[in-house]
Amino acid sequence: MKYKRLGQTDINASILAFGASVFNNFFKDSNFNYSPESLQDLKNIINKAFELGINYFDVAPWYGNAQNLLAIGLKDHERSSYYLATKVGRYNVDKPPNEWFDFSYQRTIKSVEDSLKLFDTNYIDLIQIHDFEFADDIQQILNETLPALNELRHKGKVRYIGINSYLIDKLKELIELSPIKIDTALTYTHLTLDDTSLIEFADYFRNKGIGLINSAPLSMGLLTETGPPNWHRAPEKIRDAAIKASQYC
Repeated sequence: MKYKRLGQTDINASILAFGASVFNNFFKDSNFNYSPESLQDLKNIINKAFELGINYFDVAPWYGNAQNLLAIGLKDHERSSYYLATKVGRYNVDKPPNEWFDFSYQRTIKSVEDSLKLFDTNYIDLIQIHDFEFADDIQQILNETLPALNELRHKGKVRYIGINSYLIDKLKELIELSPIKIDTALTYTHLTLDDTSLIEFADYFRNKGIGLINSAPLSMGLLTETGPPNWHRAPEKIRDAAIKASQYC
């Protein structure tokens, strides 16, 4: 495994990370639960990740009970042996869309405290604002979410602050507007076999000293035999081409 420093942080992360959204059936090829067999499978997967050299684990409250399941899988490993990244702002995957987002100061603080308790840890390496482009007003991110996370950073409960968005221009906008230091930026499906648009923005983030995280290198299932979930953004012709490529391979 190769490792790379994430921006100007001291996170020396494996270049391949473990995304734990699969633990809550977020994609259609997983079905983890709390049965003894399922929990053992989960622990075996996490152990295999460590064996392969993965030291960076990413999750979010939005992924249902994935935080809790990942915590179970990480319990047998020393806290200093891995980096933990989770998120705030997006919740309640099983509820109506109008209950999915809350970027308020109070909810942000509570979300981090809940994650700390779930993982039985006194710090989170990287806390990220999840899909902040869905906020009613970017001013709420600037005036509530970021100040809440910065306060937690000063208390030592959060080490670094990141932002997540599918829209790369939105990442740049928030970085330019924020007086609070942003350490990382994550976007997804923009550096894959079917979309390499992230490359043209790499110098911008590098010059800002911001660690850039390319999420979903397999395009959220598009480039797998299982195929993407129904809500995948790819147009029909791209889906068809991916199916043909999978069959060919």
